Amino acid sequence: MEEKPVEERREAFRVDVHLPLLVRDIPEEGDALPPEGEGEGAAEGLKTQEGSEGSAGQGLPPEVWTFLKGLEKKLDWILERLPTDIWGAPAQEVNLSTSGMRFRHRKPFKPDQSVRVKMILYTVPSQEIILEGKVVRVQPRSDGYHEVALCFSEMNEETRKVLFQYLLSQQRKELAAKRQNDHDKNTGES
Repeated sequence: MEEKPVEERREAFRVDVHLPLLVRDIPEEGDALPPEGEGEGAAEGLKTQEGSEGSAGQGLPPEVWTFLKGLEKKLDWILERLPTDIWGAPAQEVNLSTSGMRFRHRKPFKPDQSVRVKMILYTVPSQEIILEGKVVRVQPRSDGYHEVALCFSEMNEETRKVLFQYLLSQQRKELAAKRQNDHDKNTGES
């Protein structure tokens, strides 16, 4: 029996799209998405005396430490929910499906690394979605970037539906443009 090429074994159709994208490591211990260029939360520099949550920071009363840790969580929550365009995320070419994606990034992620992806889908109205996944492949490029492929982890049904509808509409646009291009070639129009 002849083995099918990788592209034919995929369960979901893929579409090349141009959209804003932010990709971050998923912190081991937490759920917060760190801001660009920062791997730690706002209060990370404060160490606890006993090394456990809720302990007073060096010379800080426990109430102040608790307040700072709460503030750190709130700041991370706010930063995670800011619109992607406020973060200054440039739009880029992305190969996207409901099961995963391929994109380019400056950071050399490692295979099996867990990441969180935040993107804006150009729908009416635009929709911002956050997905998590595992890196399955990283290839260095000559321009200093890395081509990163990842497989999405479980996503809720609402997000899957939004992503599927977006991909379907993009595929329709591609097919319509191809038909128009073929028609123009056949009729001699430019």
